[in-house]
Amino acid sequence: MVFKSRQLLDYFHHLRDKFSICTQGEMDILPFIIQNSDALQDTLLVAGLHYTLATGDIRTYDSTVLFHKVETIRSINKRLETPRSTGFTTLVRRIATLCLVECSFGNMATAETHFEGLLSILDLHLQDGKLDTPMDFNEELTSRYLVLTYNIIHTVRSRMQERDLLSKTYGRSKPTNLEEYVTLLLS
Repeated sequence: MVFKSRQLLDYFHHLRDKFSICTQGEMDILPFIIQNSDALQDTLLVAGLHYTLATGDIRTYDSTVLFHKVETIRSINKRLETPRSTGFTTLVRRIATLCLVECSFGNMATAETHFEGLLSILDLHLQDGKLDTPMDFNEELTSRYLVLTYNIIHTVRSRMQERDLLSKTYGRSKPTNLEEYVTLLLS
């Protein structure tokens, strides 16, 4: 793994153990995550986001998260080049995860661009006549994840607009950097 990916994965594993509700008889999911490059990249993105929001420190894993965002985009684009490829729900979840990460880091334009692309992909998929067939378990989870993603993007956008309005009303300046923005967003 490049950059500080290993440390970020260790951070995720420690979090999972700390907040785990698993019983002792359940399996550890880490080996499965490591074997699937898509799942590993998404896990590292979310772990980097969690670390940043929990500590307010964006610099520690900044280059690692950026690397995995770029690799995720590259992987998504490669999958989009081969129409009718398998793993449609995985593709949708990966784009939704990218949207959530970008949105949570305050990159609203990028998050909304990814989400609009995701909606275009869904429109194309639905034109294939999938509307009248019942959804399987993965499709249902993916649909719920999309609704959650949309709601989070909308909520963060509204919160940012509210902050801007309050800043203008009370004469406060806008945050000068992302760390300050994240702190304000969480307050």
